[in-house]
Amino acid sequence: MNILFYKISLIIGLMSYCQATFYGNQCNVQCIPNDDCTGSYTCNSTGAKICSPGWYEPDCTIRNGAYIQPICASTGKIKIKKHLNLK
Repeated sequence: MNILFYKISLIIGLMSYCQATFYGNQCNVQCIPNDDCTGSYTCNSTGAKICSPGWYEPDCTIRNGAYIQPICASTGKIKIKKHLNLK
C-alpha cells in the first residue's frame, strides 16, 4: 500500500478600498471637497486639503480679499486676508 502526501500552499492577496471621501491605510482620514463662501479646496490621494486659488491654510478657510465674490461678501461668513503678500 502506497501512501502519498501532498503539500499544498495557498497564497491569498487582499486589496481594500476606502469609501468615497475617506483616505489612508485604515480609511481614517476624511476629506470632503468644498467650494462655497466658507472655504474652497479639493482633496489629494492621501486626504490632505489642496486649497483653491485665493484660499489659504490651515483649512482653506481664509480668502485673499482681492478674490472675494460679491455673494460671499454679503454673507459675513468669510475670513479675509487683506494684503496680497501672503506666505
